[in-house]
Amino acid sequence: MDIKFSFDKLVESTRSIHNATAGWAKSAVNQSLTVRNWIIGCYIVEYEQN
Repeated sequence: MDIKFSFDKLVESTRSIHNATAGWAKSAVNQSLTVRNWIIGCYIVEYEQN
């Protein structure tokens, strides 16, 4: 299979996959931080109400 890309197409494709995967990574980090903060909040509430 012989696919020829122009340099501009290569840059566009690289930029596109970078932006998509960076968005996924940001979303995963945001979800993890939300869960972390919620768990820490639960620990603090349990400590304070003990």
